[in-house]
Amino acid sequence: MYFNDDTFLIRPVKKSDFFKKNLPRDEAIPHPTPSISRIGVGCTISNNMEIINTTFNKRESMRKNFFKWFHPLYKHKNIASICLLPWPKFASFATVHLPLSYLKSTFEEVWEQEEAILSETSKSKFRNKNDVNQWIMRYWQLASGNFMPRNINFGKSYMLKNDNDNALLAIERQKYKMICLNDTDEIKDSEAVKKSIINSFNKILPKKSKFEKN
Repeated sequence: MYFNDDTFLIRPVKKSDFFKKNLPRDEAIPHPTPSISRIGVGCTISNNMEIINTTFNKRESMRKNFFKWFHPLYKHKNIASICLLPWPKFASFATVHLPLSYLKSTFEEVWEQEEAILSETSKSKFRNKNDVNQWIMRYWQLASGNFMPRNINFGKSYMLKNDNDNALLAIERQKYKMICLNDTDEIKDSEAVKKSIINSFNKILPKKSKFEKN
């Protein structure tokens, strides 16, 4: 399991939420991802997709795993797969800014086949336009069909601003099993935002867990 430090569990989860039939659960939803920032991850995604498109055949992958690409759990987002069907290559995949499930065997396979670029990436202390990232492992699982579909309403990512009523309500009503609270440069009063988030969490998790320090 890969968790970022801005993701939170707000409802009970179980193993089957992350793995089913010994396969990671994920969402195979295509999505063109043009770079909109010179310091963003656009170059990294492009590097990831270069590897995917030179390793896998999109049409063959979708044919072999048709019901993993078109699934009721994806709901309206199946439209993306339909619209991009004529395109012969993988455009990219919709970014799921939530905890992700991985197979150890995926890491072993990708490292065996792409050791050069992974080794170079490992040497980078900071993000480099020539690097790949951990999403290459996720993309590999999707392109190879080594996953099981997951409900798109499993979790939700929120970009924090000064007004975060939707995110706070999602926490208090425990609308999803997990959420991501992604900080942005739009926040003017970080202490006020921090306080409001803590108050919402205290409503559903008033007691410390046995793993927390007093």
